[in-house]
Amino acid sequence: MEFLAAPYTLVVMAGIAFSQLALVAVWVFSPWTSVMLAVGRVTVSGTAFVRLMLVLMYCA
Repeated sequence: MEFLAAPYTLVVMAGIAFSQLALVAVWVFSPWTSVMLAVGRVTVSGTAFVRLMLVLMYCA
């Protein structure tokens, strides 16, 4: 089971690192935060990524 759980762990860790980088980017480019949020709301790939993370976390 550990062999099967390893890829999910790596994906979750990658997702956490990605979210941390996104938070840093939002903090650095604070004037663009509202624009980035507006773009993020309509970005299909962003929502798909969040859904994928939720599914992987649920299955893990």
